[in-house]
Amino acid sequence: MIVDTKLFSAEELKEKIILNRSDLDFVLQTREVLRRIFTREDKRFLIVVGPCSIHNYEGAMEYAKRLVELSDKVGHRYLIVMRTYIEKSRTSTGWKGYVYDPYLTGQQDLQSGLYESRRLLRDIIKLKLPVAMEILDPLIYSYFDDILSWGCIGARTSNSQIHRQFVSSLDYPIGFKNTPTGEKEVAIDAILTARQSHSFIGVNQDGTVSEKKTFGNPYSHIVLRGTKQGPNCSSEKVHSFFSLQLKRNIDAPILIDCSHANSNYMPEQQINNCKTILKYLDRCSDKIVGFMLESFLERGSQLFLEAQDLNKRLSVTDPCISWQDTVELLLK
Repeated sequence: MIVDTKLFSAEELKEKIILNRSDLDFVLQTREVLRRIFTREDKRFLIVVGPCSIHNYEGAMEYAKRLVELSDKVGHRYLIVMRTYIEKSRTSTGWKGYVYDPYLTGQQDLQSGLYESRRLLRDIIKLKLPVAMEILDPLIYSYFDDILSWGCIGARTSNSQIHRQFVSSLDYPIGFKNTPTGEKEVAIDAILTARQSHSFIGVNQDGTVSEKKTFGNPYSHIVLRGTKQGPNCSSEKVHSFFSLQLKRNIDAPILIDCSHANSNYMPEQQINNCKTILKYLDRCSDKIVGFMLESFLERGSQLFLEAQDLNKRLSVTDPCISWQDTVELLLK
């Protein structure tokens, strides 16, 4: 059984929530900086940092404004990109993210979610802060394709041919996470596939179905996020992934996700992971391009209850390190 509701097209939403020339130029410039970071022409370290998931406008904007101030202090050493995840991959059931349920009522409202998500991302971009998100549904991405500077394909979808083909259509860095069970070959195969040209069915900005022909994405790379067997962010694990890449004729830096299975979903372990990476970074600075942190205004997380009972400054999904933790970590 299905209820079919017509949505506005990506083109129509972009006409409602416009990026001006300065905004668009900022996104293009940031993508170019990221390309240079991934080719190591720019030696700065990439930090993808932000809440596990966006669940309200006010909290996200407060965090973004603080992050701009921090970025100004450390910009000579880091490129900071805000993690603005509006979709949440689910193993079974649960809240699917801001774009599907922006008012946290439990009632899906994709039309409002698309509008509110683009409004939020547009306002963050206007602060001159780059944004990143997991690309779960390529059709959802079309509503935000002029905004993102970095993206990733999650652990549950790295094995998807549809996602690999889709990444081949992009011209800026997109990471493939290793699978939850830790198979190295899946992420390697994903990179190789995304770097090739493809032809597949897609939807244009005006909503019409079309054939997409791509040229491959040379900036696709691995994101290590840990496995069910334990973390994979140690120096030995990183070197084993890099060695496997070289055997498959891939030369791409690795980004390390300090959260998820690498932290066993404990905020304090994210901090320990960062410190561990920094200790061995000088020995493999060309192998590691940066890391990802789940960080929000307050440390920890809360159960998803009714919208009026939720703290706007505290994650509703995975536990995050606090703003103070983030500042202390990056300044040190």
